[in-house]
Amino acid sequence: MAPAGKKVCEAATADREDFNCSVDVGIDTKMKERNAYFTHVNGDPVIRISMPLLMDTQSDDEVAFVLSHEFGHLIGRHIEKQEQQAVAGALIMGALAAYANANAAAAGQYYDPNAVSRNVEIGAALGSIAYSQTYELESDTLGTYIAKTAGYDPVKGAQYFARPEDVRTEAGNLSFWGTHPPDEKRLATVLATMREIEAGGGLQQK
Repeated sequence: MAPAGKKVCEAATADREDFNCSVDVGIDTKMKERNAYFTHVNGDPVIRISMPLLMDTQSDDEVAFVLSHEFGHLIGRHIEKQEQQAVAGALIMGALAAYANANAAAAGQYYDPNAVSRNVEIGAALGSIAYSQTYELESDTLGTYIAKTAGYDPVKGAQYFARPEDVRTEAGNLSFWGTHPPDEKRLATVLATMREIEAGGGLQQK
C-alpha cells in the first residue's frame, strides 16, 4: 500500500512544495481497540492499523481500503485543518463569552468568571469536529483511487464499514464507526468515485 499511496499522494500534491508523501505504514501492536489512524511522528507521516481491526477484516481488499482511507487524511491535510478550526472555534467562543461578561459587568449584573475559559474549550472542541465527516468522505474518495492503484477492489474493501458495529467502546468512547459518516454515504462515495475512475477521470489536485 505504501508505494501506491505515495504515487497518488505525489500526483495530488504536485503543486505543494516539499510535501512529504513517504509514509511509514505498520501495525500498532499496543492498541487494544479496532482502529486505524494517520498522524505525524517527529514531523514524518505515519499510518497505523491495530491488530484487533486487522484480525476483524475479511479480505485483503478491506485492509487495503482502511489503509488507503488513512492516506487520504494525509493528502487532504486534515490534521492541519482541524487544528486551525479548533483555534478559530476557541477564539470565537472565547470572544463571545468575554463580550457577554463585559456587558454584564457594565450593567452591574453578575457574570461568570469561568465563562471565557469554558467557552474556549467548547469552541475548540466544536471547531475540531466541524467538518470531520466531510474529511472522512474526502478520504474515502482519495482512498478509492489509492486502493485501485494498488490493485485492490475499493468497493469490496469499503464493505468493511457496512458491517453493523457499536458506535461506542466499553469505556464509553466513540469507536471507529462512531466517528465516521453513515455507511450508505461512504459506500455511495466509493461507488461514485469508481464510476469516475472507470470513465477515465483523473484525480484532482487537492
